[in-house]
Amino acid sequence: MQKKFAVLDIRQEFQYKSFLPQILEFVSSSLKELKLNSKEAVRTELMCEEALVNLIEHGDFSKNKFVSVNVKKFLGDVSVELKVPGNEFDFYIDGGLSLSEDDDNDAVEAVRNLLLRSFSDKIKYKHQRNFNTVKITAFHSQYSALYQVLAALILAIITGFVLNNFASAEFISNINGNFLEPLYSLLLNGLKMCAMPIMFFSVVSCFSQTG
Repeated sequence: MQKKFAVLDIRQEFQYKSFLPQILEFVSSSLKELKLNSKEAVRTELMCEEALVNLIEHGDFSKNKFVSVNVKKFLGDVSVELKVPGNEFDFYIDGGLSLSEDDDNDAVEAVRNLLLRSFSDKIKYKHQRNFNTVKITAFHSQYSALYQVLAALILAIITGFVLNNFASAEFISNINGNFLEPLYSLLLNGLKMCAMPIMFFSVVSCFSQTG
């Protein structure tokens, strides 16, 4: 996993625009390192800029005087996480992702807000431990599910090997009886329940396409 982390000092909180370009430059250079194409990179930078402005406007820097920017790639997915201290607020209503009445007189802002709203599903906001965090999905890999399955398979093999060689028989028996076997039964019953509908609709779909 490629990962970058930057902590930028913002003691001059009212002059956040002076270092906002530095954050955007950091995000831009990180996305280039991760070989994100220009279209997705520009879209991500635009969402980062709007999100940062709103996070800083609602920030509380009395105790924590920093903005955390985390750009990472994990299992093919690329994301940018922005973390700013402050109280919880309605990010999508009060922030730049929603249209305002003044946008009728400003075509650029209207187009900008519409663009951001169209990609609002790629932005996740949460408030935890007096920090507002926005996670922006820059790129979602079509192989992400495959990577997750392979990672789960490898972890399962390693876990089984460790338990078989280093754990006691009593511990393994407790794990199997109280945890693994109930999950196995639940999964198997779920597959049995889904098998009949899947077969039925598959046959119906094949015959309908033939006609």
